[in-house]
Amino acid sequence: MIYIVTIILAITLAIFDKTTGKLPNYIMLIGLVSGLVFNVIINPISVVEWIIRGVMLIIIFLFGMKRWLGGGDIKMWMVLNIMIGAVYSSLALAIGSILIIIVALISDFKGNAPTLFLSLNNVALTKKVNTVITTSKGYPLAFYTMFPVIIFCLLELFGVGIYAE
Repeated sequence: MIYIVTIILAITLAIFDKTTGKLPNYIMLIGLVSGLVFNVIINPISVVEWIIRGVMLIIIFLFGMKRWLGGGDIKMWMVLNIMIGAVYSSLALAIGSILIIIVALISDFKGNAPTLFLSLNNVALTKKVNTVITTSKGYPLAFYTMFPVIIFCLLELFGVGIYAE
């Protein structure tokens, strides 16, 4: 049940992010309440899993404090963490980020490759991640995160995911 709700939430957020560049709070609230109701009342998860998700929320909060992700992306990650867990939510954002890099390089290699190279070079030399402000078009993370979220949820629905019993 939670995986079907998560798929609907991911598609809804992807549509909003792609069309408006915003992730509405009321949709996040629906996801948060759904995740809490399911994981606390309908199909309670273990204390260890709650601890892992709690630690992950702290890590996500630190990402927000460092401004490594936008506010909507941070909220989306937190809601996904509550709904489908730390592993799936983190993998989904990582894969979504990689998809953005691939799309950015394919769509405008000459414009984006030097920025990517400079960013990677800066990290390698200084061991610091700096925010790069560009004037190029943005790439909606929720849209690219939707694909791995749907795949992970389908794996669980078909009984072959990491949480399958």
